Amino acid sequence: TDRNVCGAKSSVDFDIELSHANIRKLFEVTGGNQGLTTRYVYSVEGLRIMDDKVPHPCRPGQTSRWMPTECSDKGTSIKPKTLEAFQSLFEKSSDDNPFMRDILFPKQNLKCDRSDRTKKGFEI
Repeated sequence: TDRNVCGAKSSVDFDIELSHANIRKLFEVTGGNQGLTTRYVYSVEGLRIMDDKVPHPCRPGQTSRWMPTECSDKGTSIKPKTLEAFQSLFEKSSDDNPFMRDILFPKQNLKCDRSDRTKKGFEI
């Protein structure tokens, strides 16, 4: 028997934006609800994060997740030292995900302003 009979002969890596239209298209092209080949992708909207469970992004050694947004001027205000630290981290980041970026705050060489060390919800 062929040992690859039940597996894919090759794989292709690609990214798919998980928009409503693309989720629907994945469902349709894999058979809709007609058969065993149907693939389901689930999405969550309006997920609320408990503020007391999210670590502060200024904590040395801490990774924080950032999403691109239009500047709203509604974010928490921060001092120039903190702004410059995160601008530097974003410029040096190799994470090229267009939908979110993980930023590791270094254990040395960068610091947030003392008054910003426990703030969350700010925009860069």
